[in-house]
Amino acid sequence: MAALNSEAAPTGHRRRVAFVIYEGFQSLDLTGPYEVFQHVQRLERGYDCRVVAPVAGPVRAHSG
Repeated sequence: MAALNSEAAPTGHRRRVAFVIYEGFQSLDLTGPYEVFQHVQRLERGYDCRVVAPVAGPVRAHSG
């Protein structure tokens, strides 16, 4: 799940994208979209991507 601020970012400002993970999440649900935003970040430098969880620390994915 990813949340993106739907308002256009003013020139020179970055958009914040939060990838919310939880115990048992599917790793592909994080890595696929995260890689896309990181690729765009390298081209445009317009995104600030963060992975967040309800509790700080390691989070176990469904696949381990």
